[in-house]
Amino acid sequence: LYNLELSEEIEGFDGQAHLSTWKNDPAWQGVRENVERLTGVRDWAEAFFATALVFEPLVGELFRSGFVMQTAALQGDFVTPTLVGSGESDVAREQRGARALFGMLARDEEHGEANKDVMARWLAEWTPVSIAAARKLQPVWSQPAEKAVRFEDSLERWTQRFEDLLSDIGLETPKEA
Repeated sequence: LYNLELSEEIEGFDGQAHLSTWKNDPAWQGVRENVERLTGVRDWAEAFFATALVFEPLVGELFRSGFVMQTAALQGDFVTPTLVGSGESDVAREQRGARALFGMLARDEEHGEANKDVMARWLAEWTPVSIAAARKLQPVWSQPAEKAVRFEDSLERWTQRFEDLLSDIGLETPKEA
């Protein structure tokens, strides 16, 4: 989506270059697998949960905020952080909605414990996939000539954010995180 936006904003920007990276670059294959699996989830609640509360903090935000927003300007790119920053507000809104919905389900007097069991199963399934995808992105942090932040520092920050989101809902952090 960001490449499409950049194609519209920057004359001569090759919006197709990302396809080769998406399909072939080893660093992106974990993310690709994660996204492709998410698009195949038939249960809307699981899909929303896994996307908003697992994938986004552990992979999406890690890359956008932990890498792009930290390094783009240092490389002379002032357009990308503006576009990514506007997308971050959409993600924040979705996460607020997910936190409210799943928190309500977890605190339900009659079904809360059963709901938390279901969410724990989702966490057990999706957390390792997202952590593996995040870890495969590590080489991306090494590419810029001028480095703003280390991968492990970024991953630690967004893993903590993930744990905070789960705690707000009333869920335990899986051992994989």
